[in-house]
Amino acid sequence: MCRRMKCKARRRYKKGVLTGTTTAVPKLLNAAVRRPRMAIAHFMATRHLIRSIILQSLYEWDFYKQKEELTTVIERNLTEFGAGIDEPEFAWKLINGIISHMTEIDDIIRRAAPQWPIDQIPVIDRNVLRIGLYELLFADHDEIPEKVAINEAIELAKNFGGPNSGKFINGVLGTVFKEMHPVQESASTPEQDPAAE
Repeated sequence: MCRRMKCKARRRYKKGVLTGTTTAVPKLLNAAVRRPRMAIAHFMATRHLIRSIILQSLYEWDFYKQKEELTTVIERNLTEFGAGIDEPEFAWKLINGIISHMTEIDDIIRRAAPQWPIDQIPVIDRNVLRIGLYELLFADHDEIPEKVAINEAIELAKNFGGPNSGKFINGVLGTVFKEMHPVQESASTPEQDPAAE
């Protein structure tokens, strides 16, 4: 009997109603704290889903040698896999940006991975790089920070690519990121004190 009472009290406490008190503060605090986290998580999950659908569409378009318009493939995949997504405008903004910068992005891939001709890069990796490089170089960094763009591309590569895809994507995007933010040599070497000479 005593054991059972403890379990009930524990359950009530977990629910936020503590036996013998008049307030349900834990329940209110949990709800207030969870809402913003849940909204952010939902926002991030929606964008990750959109990136996955765009990757799937780019893969299909690239695999079939661009026989069909990319926008048609995107529309079909958004309808089939992304029905009810909160931000369809993000999907179109991302895909239109990738399409408009495709030749520049492919040139950057050639420069960042010179030992890999672009046609020999696996289709998944090539299209993950297109998404990642667009977000890294051309997207609004207030909306998508650079490190988030790199991390999302690596996650896509790990989820959809081969066993070494994540490392490859990380290497290429890391090279481009380092070119964007070169480390100043004067900052890395200590300055000499002219009075000491």
